Amino acid sequence: MDNREGTAIAAICLMAALADNEKTETEQQKLKQLFSGLGIEGEAVVFRRVLLRETSLSQEAAELGTPELRQLAYEMAAAVCDAEGQTNADEKRFMDELRSVLGMPPAAPAAPPAQESLEPSAVFAVPVTLLGPDDAEIDSLVIKYAILCGGLELLPQSLSTMAIIPLQMKLVHGVGEKYGYSLDRGHVKELLATAGVGATSQVVEGMARKFLGGFFKKAGGGLAGGIAEGATGAAMSFASTYAVGRIAKAHYSSGRQLTTASLKALFQKEAASGKELYSNYSGEIAAKARTLSPSAVIGMVTGKGSPV
Repeated sequence: MDNREGTAIAAICLMAALADNEKTETEQQKLKQLFSGLGIEGEAVVFRRVLLRETSLSQEAAELGTPELRQLAYEMAAAVCDAEGQTNADEKRFMDELRSVLGMPPAAPAAPPAQESLEPSAVFAVPVTLLGPDDAEIDSLVIKYAILCGGLELLPQSLSTMAIIPLQMKLVHGVGEKYGYSLDRGHVKELLATAGVGATSQVVEGMARKFLGGFFKKAGGGLAGGIAEGATGAAMSFASTYAVGRIAKAHYSSGRQLTTASLKALFQKEAASGKELYSNYSGEIAAKARTLSPSAVIGMVTGKGSPV
């Protein structure tokens, strides 16, 4: 990604922040983190072009010549719109327009949230009502994604943190498919939100750890410095991804019968288990990080490469 492509993505993110004619402190911080992750030069030029209306969404989108870059721009703009924890009507209209100018298919409607059909106390004793894959197959998939997302936190690019949420969504989609469910993006996001996973906060916290710690200012630190600085983030991402996979397994193996309260309780339980498991896989996480590159990460997110 060259500087012009980076500034185009930055301009799109700024437009996303201004979509509702407001730019909150949370969005300002998010933009600062995103701009740092993109490593662009001339941030002032980006602000001038957008604020003085010297450019348009379609002009900036035209600078993104590959599907991977267009997908990345969309995901980053979505993260800005979600920075306050929800997307309002103006931001939804902006994202629909962005999807159109980027040449992406229309978003599928979100599935309804899980119904309160079980008592919260039943969360850890949900009967399996569907025929599904072998437990070991699902457990292996969950661990592989957890190792991958933990490894992403060790990379010396904050941009890599942006891949964690899309990859967790891919994990949920993959688990659902193994139990016979064809899931769209809206349903996957709904499940994560229902469980209280906090997708936006994961992105913000992950990027803030690297940005505020002067991650990009360490000359010659290389991957070794990244591993030292990112150990805490790696443990958090490993644990959260592990928990995401485990709640997906429980939810779809039960025929999608888990309630909102049950999903939230189970996520907290499994995240705690993931933190305890982290030390058993820290070596594999560090080894995985050494095999990753920015281009490979973007390929995983956009479907051009296999995550696991």
